[in-house]
Amino acid sequence: MNKEIKIEHYLLQLDQQLGGLPVSQRAEIITEIKSHIVEAEAKSGDVDAVLRDLGDAASVARKYLALKGVAY
Repeated sequence: MNKEIKIEHYLLQLDQQLGGLPVSQRAEIITEIKSHIVEAEAKSGDVDAVLRDLGDAASVARKYLALKGVAY
């Protein structure tokens, strides 16, 4: 799987996990995370390591949902 597909797959999973939030908030979070992934991958050259360091999509979503006061 190429890096673009890996990133899009991760972001799709994250979007699904953020289902309790309005679309606009989900889009903002997805944009923020994608920017982070792209920048980190450009520095390291290893998208797998970047995604591993970020954590699985469900864990990232739980953090954002907690910040927004949404039960998960």
